[in-house]
Amino acid sequence: MKALFFSAPAVLALAFVTSARADDDVKSVLEQAVKAHGGLENLSKHKDHGVIQKGKMHLSIMGMELDGTMEISASDEKFKQDFQFSIMGQDISQTVGFDGKQLWIAVNGKVVMAVDKKEDLDVIKEAIFAERAVSLALLGDKSIELSIIGEDKVGDTPVIGVRVSKKGHKDVSIYFDKATHLLKKTQFRGVDFQSRAEVEEEHIMDDYKDIGGEMQPMRVTVNKEGKKFVEIEFTEIKYVDKFEDSVFAKPKE
Repeated sequence: MKALFFSAPAVLALAFVTSARADDDVKSVLEQAVKAHGGLENLSKHKDHGVIQKGKMHLSIMGMELDGTMEISASDEKFKQDFQFSIMGQDISQTVGFDGKQLWIAVNGKVVMAVDKKEDLDVIKEAIFAERAVSLALLGDKSIELSIIGEDKVGDTPVIGVRVSKKGHKDVSIYFDKATHLLKKTQFRGVDFQSRAEVEEEHIMDDYKDIGGEMQPMRVTVNKEGKKFVEIEFTEIKYVDKFEDSVFAKPKE
């Protein structure tokens, strides 16, 4: 019994040391990542800014392979995405917007869907949190908890993973290239908006470029359940001080 009694503090001490080591590992990984992405000063100065991203997009959906140009405007929890493409010789413009309260979709300037039910908006806000998880981690946001996942590979690239947790949200796993310390992949459990089925979603980042002192990926591949869903090649990324509310407003009927 004495042996068991004295082993209890030992187990607790081991757990404490392991936890402390894990905290040190997370801190080290993020410090290296912050430096690689441009440093805390550069990352912080864009925290409250909006961003405009332009480029080419390839979309695999419903058995179709679509290529076109895209432009995304995003700020806080609002966004608008324009996608210009062609089907059987017909030019199509699709716009998806979210003003923080309602999601809307317009085709060739005409609104074809508007969504404002709480359960649908929760899906959108969950996706936005997953997108913001990396910034929250790099900027040391106090509302999240971080834990080390360990080493893995993304393709042939060795990576180290960190789990981002926040009350009311699903965990997001973020993986940094062990050699460059740049973000390589984010992974989370999302919800397919059409089928409402939960899916494993991963975003893989490549081709980094210095944008205003901050390293940004110029190519992003989105996989759902291991299958390629979207591939984007950015040709331009720029920050703006502020967007007018009209940018994200649903077009008038």
